[in-house]
Amino acid sequence: MNTKSALVQSIEDYQVLYPSEKLSTNTIYEWTGDLFPKRTIRQTLKENLIVSGYGQWSYYE
Repeated sequence: MNTKSALVQSIEDYQVLYPSEKLSTNTIYEWTGDLFPKRTIRQTLKENLIVSGYGQWSYYE
């Protein structure tokens, strides 16, 4: 399993466990225990989800 697929799996796990929570870069960063850089998390979220909001208030759906 490569880094991207591990990160995508972590994101999917979070969404299953917390479906009503907003998904943000910081949320996943904390969820994965600082395992992935925030830049990698942000790029992966952009590739797989739709961004809402702007700047520090952005989240993914």
